Amino acid sequence: TAITRVAMILNVLAVPAEKPWRSAADLIAAARRDPLNFGSSSAGGAGHMAGEQLNLMAGLHNVHVPYRGGAPLITDLMTGKIDFAFTPASGAQPQVEAGRVRVLAVSTITSSPLAPELPTMAETAGLAGFDMSDWSALMAPRTTPAPILQSLMRTAHAALADAELLADAELLAALGQRGIQAVPNSPVELAAFLRDETAKWTPVIRASGATAG
Repeated sequence: TAITRVAMILNVLAVPAEKPWRSAADLIAAARRDPLNFGSSSAGGAGHMAGEQLNLMAGLHNVHVPYRGGAPLITDLMTGKIDFAFTPASGAQPQVEAGRVRVLAVSTITSSPLAPELPTMAETAGLAGFDMSDWSALMAPRTTPAPILQSLMRTAHAALADAELLADAELLAALGQRGIQAVPNSPVELAAFLRDETAKWTPVIRASGATAG
């Protein structure tokens, strides 16, 4: 049972700094000449699905390389063992600052307030509708009484909207560095969002043959 969405986590398209690509359009052009390999922190996860969405929308045949976690993924990305990855911005940022990784775009359909300088995939590659939003939400067992669900929702919303808490510069900086944006909503809105996510990703999963692992 849906309670509330909590946060959206900024994901980006990242490539090794040694690669010549300066935009997602450059990467797609290279992949059309010769398929690339892309990594994700887990099979069936958000980064995997974004890569498969790119394959489907751009007519590519890039090969997925699954990892067990973000750390080994970023290590192989910065050393050029994989060609690109859709990964949380927070994991890539230290290597971006060190000059080992380059970020080309955000994975969301609209630009992010956490990285307004980065283009979307539609803006940089013409892929209208490309959208991989990594999110977290509060859920409860289906049999949870309605008053408890309402209490949980109110408590979560109060925490996320606490003006004194969110005005804390240190907290805001910490959230921003982790690429996290608070986006609470209602149970009805969350349920609708989950239905939309299912409808969006089902054809991508079927086309790619992706499985969780």
